[in-house]
Amino acid sequence: MAPRRTRPLTVAAAVLAALLLPAPVLAAGLAHLPDPAANLAPDPDFWPVCEQDGWNSTGCTAATTAAIDHARAAEGLGPLVLPRNWAALDPVQQLFVLANLERVARGLTPVPGLSATLDQAAQAGAAAGTDPQGPGQLSQGQTVEAWASNWAQAPTPLIADYYWMYDDGYGGPGNTFNIDCTSPGADGCWGHRNNILTRWSQVMAGYGPYRLAMGAGAATLPAGPSFTQLFAVATPPHPAYVYTWAQALAAGAASPQGWDPVAVTVPPAGPGRVAGADRAATALALAQRAFPAGAATAVLAPGDNADLLDALVAGPLAAALQAPILLTDSPGRLNPSAAAGLSTLGVTRVYLVGADANPVLAGTLHRLGYQVREVGDTSPYTTAGAVAGLLQQQEGGQAFHAAFLVDSSPAHLVDALAAGPAAAALGTPILPVVPAGNGSWTLPAPERPYVSSTTTVYQVGRAAYGYVAGLPPATFPVALAGNNRFQTAALVDRTFFPDPRLLVVANGTSSHLVDALTAAPWVASRGGALVLVDNGTIPASTAGYLGSISADPPVRVLGGPASIPAGTGARIAALAGSGS
Repeated sequence: MAPRRTRPLTVAAAVLAALLLPAPVLAAGLAHLPDPAANLAPDPDFWPVCEQDGWNSTGCTAATTAAIDHARAAEGLGPLVLPRNWAALDPVQQLFVLANLERVARGLTPVPGLSATLDQAAQAGAAAGTDPQGPGQLSQGQTVEAWASNWAQAPTPLIADYYWMYDDGYGGPGNTFNIDCTSPGADGCWGHRNNILTRWSQVMAGYGPYRLAMGAGAATLPAGPSFTQLFAVATPPHPAYVYTWAQALAAGAASPQGWDPVAVTVPPAGPGRVAGADRAATALALAQRAFPAGAATAVLAPGDNADLLDALVAGPLAAALQAPILLTDSPGRLNPSAAAGLSTLGVTRVYLVGADANPVLAGTLHRLGYQVREVGDTSPYTTAGAVAGLLQQQEGGQAFHAAFLVDSSPAHLVDALAAGPAAAALGTPILPVVPAGNGSWTLPAPERPYVSSTTTVYQVGRAAYGYVAGLPPATFPVALAGNNRFQTAALVDRTFFPDPRLLVVANGTSSHLVDALTAAPWVASRGGALVLVDNGTIPASTAGYLGSISADPPVRVLGGPASIPAGTGARIAALAGSGS
């Protein structure tokens, strides 16, 4: 559970092991840069964005970075530019990168790298929810001469950095996040910032050669995430670094070749279009739009016509994993678009879903160095059950209280497409059902364990008509169906997204819906709605939904002009919030 916006806590510590700083250094405050005059409240306030979008979402990262940029601008500094592979870095590496970005922006020498010894000490502090203690040695014969450490209870490393650097002074009773800063001018005020911005050359002046290193730790405690930083100077030789500043620079940190979350997430003027030359290339374009900083995990699903349901069923799992969905052309073959996506996004772990969960493709990925997990098989029902089981694990192991039921036949794939963003947003499975005759349906055996505790099932589209065998007696069915696919999609949107923060336009005709196969996780992560058009025609049901929303959200179009003609997005934008 993440702390609420009034609950970040921070503590700092510093020890000069065998050293005594010269009096002129202390008197002049040369050990660190001057303290700010006052705290800066986050501007923009990233807390509402992060609480709505998720702590590790692109929106939260952009909002927090924007607040840091605003605070840096007050010091005459430029924006924070992260490495391109930021999302693939673990929290320890992120804490290291942030410390150096703050240092180099102010002309201080960067810390060369992370030390395994210091990481271990920092991790002990994070697990205990307190400042880490510096070790006596980095390695045999390498004495630690001085160290400084920080601790924070905060949702993300970026948020910890904000409070360590820009809100570390006295803010008054109940509004001071630095618990060592007990009054204006207390010794603990701005201690975290001072530790990050220590002038180690001044601290070590006159004491011979030294080597600078850092450690960091991350743990999840009952009160929320716990992060630590540990800086240390030691006698030569150079430590063995496990991750270096040179690696971060190679990925674009602090340079125009890096990732500026604020610049990337500013929406273009007018409706934007996300498209590729084919369905796999469109999936890649979506992945790059959703994960501009990369992703450590990806879901791979088949894109051939016979197995399209696998990608749709995988949507809620991909959302829970914070992973893009990439498409293969056929099971067993890694096509150029999927291969490029795995490489450029920095993926290390791949989930193979449905027909893609086969030894041929798994072997190919293993040989390329990826960690692989197979989910399901060639049966859509076994796959749906396997996806639901893994989704349940990702959601904390609790039984699902809701599920979406859809017709498994190829003619009604659009029902699963319409349900995708809602299921992904709620963290609930999409389960295909089988016609049982006389207008009834059967829930296949592999899926039944995942409805054992459901209180509500949403029967979408054609599956809304008729009794479903295999559901618990107390389950309440909710029919979400119109007279056609466009009415059904609009009804889903009205039910779950009355005021979306984004409108994503897809062609709902059978020949073009493949463009939106992998869209559900991205749409859900942005608080958006998937609205369907009939080629270039906006159905009355879609127009009615657009007129019912009160906001005027940005519009994105999925697929090229051959699927959705130019100007359709602008017409959607004009209808949104019009009251028509």
